[in-house]
Amino acid sequence: MTTQFTNIKHEVFTSKEHYLAFRQAWKDFINSGKAKPYYEEDYYGCKIKVSRLDGSQHLLFCILTGKDLSLTFKPSRLECKRGFAMALHSLWYYLDLARRTVKYEETGETPKYLKDYAKYVEKDIASLTVYLEPFGKVFTPRMLVATFDGLDRKDIGNVVIETKEAA
Repeated sequence: MTTQFTNIKHEVFTSKEHYLAFRQAWKDFINSGKAKPYYEEDYYGCKIKVSRLDGSQHLLFCILTGKDLSLTFKPSRLECKRGFAMALHSLWYYLDLARRTVKYEETGETPKYLKDYAKYVEKDIASLTVYLEPFGKVFTPRMLVATFDGLDRKDIGNVVIETKEAA
């Protein structure tokens, strides 16, 4: 089974040049060295491997470029299912963040559960800016919302991931 969203390119990007600028921004981010993992010390003093590029950004890139999501995460059965689920949940988080900020910028309407959203909106925009950095200035929070308006969450959440046994 394959899950590809080939129509996204035509719906989100305004022209071929816009799409190519998006691909170039991704390539520039990867080649700049910002995507390379590095080690940080956590609260307990243990070194953990972190990266500015996470699975949800790879997942979003695959959706935007029309790649097959069932082949995206393939290291082993357990790692692949866990990695895909974590990436998917992270992607939904940033999508909800983008919807909230775009709605606030356009209408001034705040979420019902956040009474003083004006205090938080700058932090949300800063988080989205960092998250969308690999896609360059050509991909905005408004485009992130437009990408998923035509998709049902079930289309992505029900992807059957092809796995291989760990060696």
